[in-house]
Amino acid sequence: MSGEPNALNPYTNHIIYMPAQLIEKITDYDRCKALIYDTNRFSNDPLVVDKMLLFVAEIKGHVDEKYLNEAINWGPILRNIDIKTNKETIGEFMYNHLVNHQLPHDKTECKLTNLGDTNNEVISFNNYYLWLLIDTCHLVIDEIVSVTTFTKHSNFNSFVNEFMNLRQQAKDAKNERLGQFCKLILNSAFGGDALNSEKYSNTRLLSANKTFIQHLIGGFIHSTELNEDLYAVQVDRENCRCNTCLQVAYFVLDSAKF
Repeated sequence: MSGEPNALNPYTNHIIYMPAQLIEKITDYDRCKALIYDTNRFSNDPLVVDKMLLFVAEIKGHVDEKYLNEAINWGPILRNIDIKTNKETIGEFMYNHLVNHQLPHDKTECKLTNLGDTNNEVISFNNYYLWLLIDTCHLVIDEIVSVTTFTKHSNFNSFVNEFMNLRQQAKDAKNERLGQFCKLILNSAFGGDALNSEKYSNTRLLSANKTFIQHLIGGFIHSTELNEDLYAVQVDRENCRCNTCLQVAYFVLDSAKF
């Protein structure tokens, strides 16, 4: 993601590129398959890599049954799926745990889950994550729905190097504040503002009078008394803003699994 070469990455000359311009959405099976299994992904030749496109593939697949034991402790496909929290799905032990502790059960919940297959659903993957699943985790693709291609760039590299160097200088000078600032900038620079804001809320510190007013207007969720005249008030977001290109945010979140 940083555009910095890493020997542990066997693809595109050891660099994870970021997507730029959308090129096309391909549904022709042969063209999709050619892009997914392009052997040039292993090339270290800059001239070859420069001509390659990044992509997002929508597929169904599963880990080859011969290699399931390798994935049994850590399913390599990380995705949110809807799970029914009944005894048949989660097992007797976990179901009894929910019941005994008066936790929600017998309902459908969306959970981030380690999977050995795509749960018979069409799931999208960026090229780096998909290549990793194919080459390392023995993923077998059962169905290809589409492949969407993008041009690529590594323009974040100078930004990352500048702040990494600045952070190292701050640590050498024992400047904890500057070091922490650089760390936060680096950690939050990619994709953070593309998270689903509907899952998050704002918390405000308000006086008792303003808390009472907040109860009366829209968006109020919950309040907690901190002292006699200070409350932590949780309110729903009225709007959201995303400054990151969606394809960049998607690649950041998917490449993080790489």
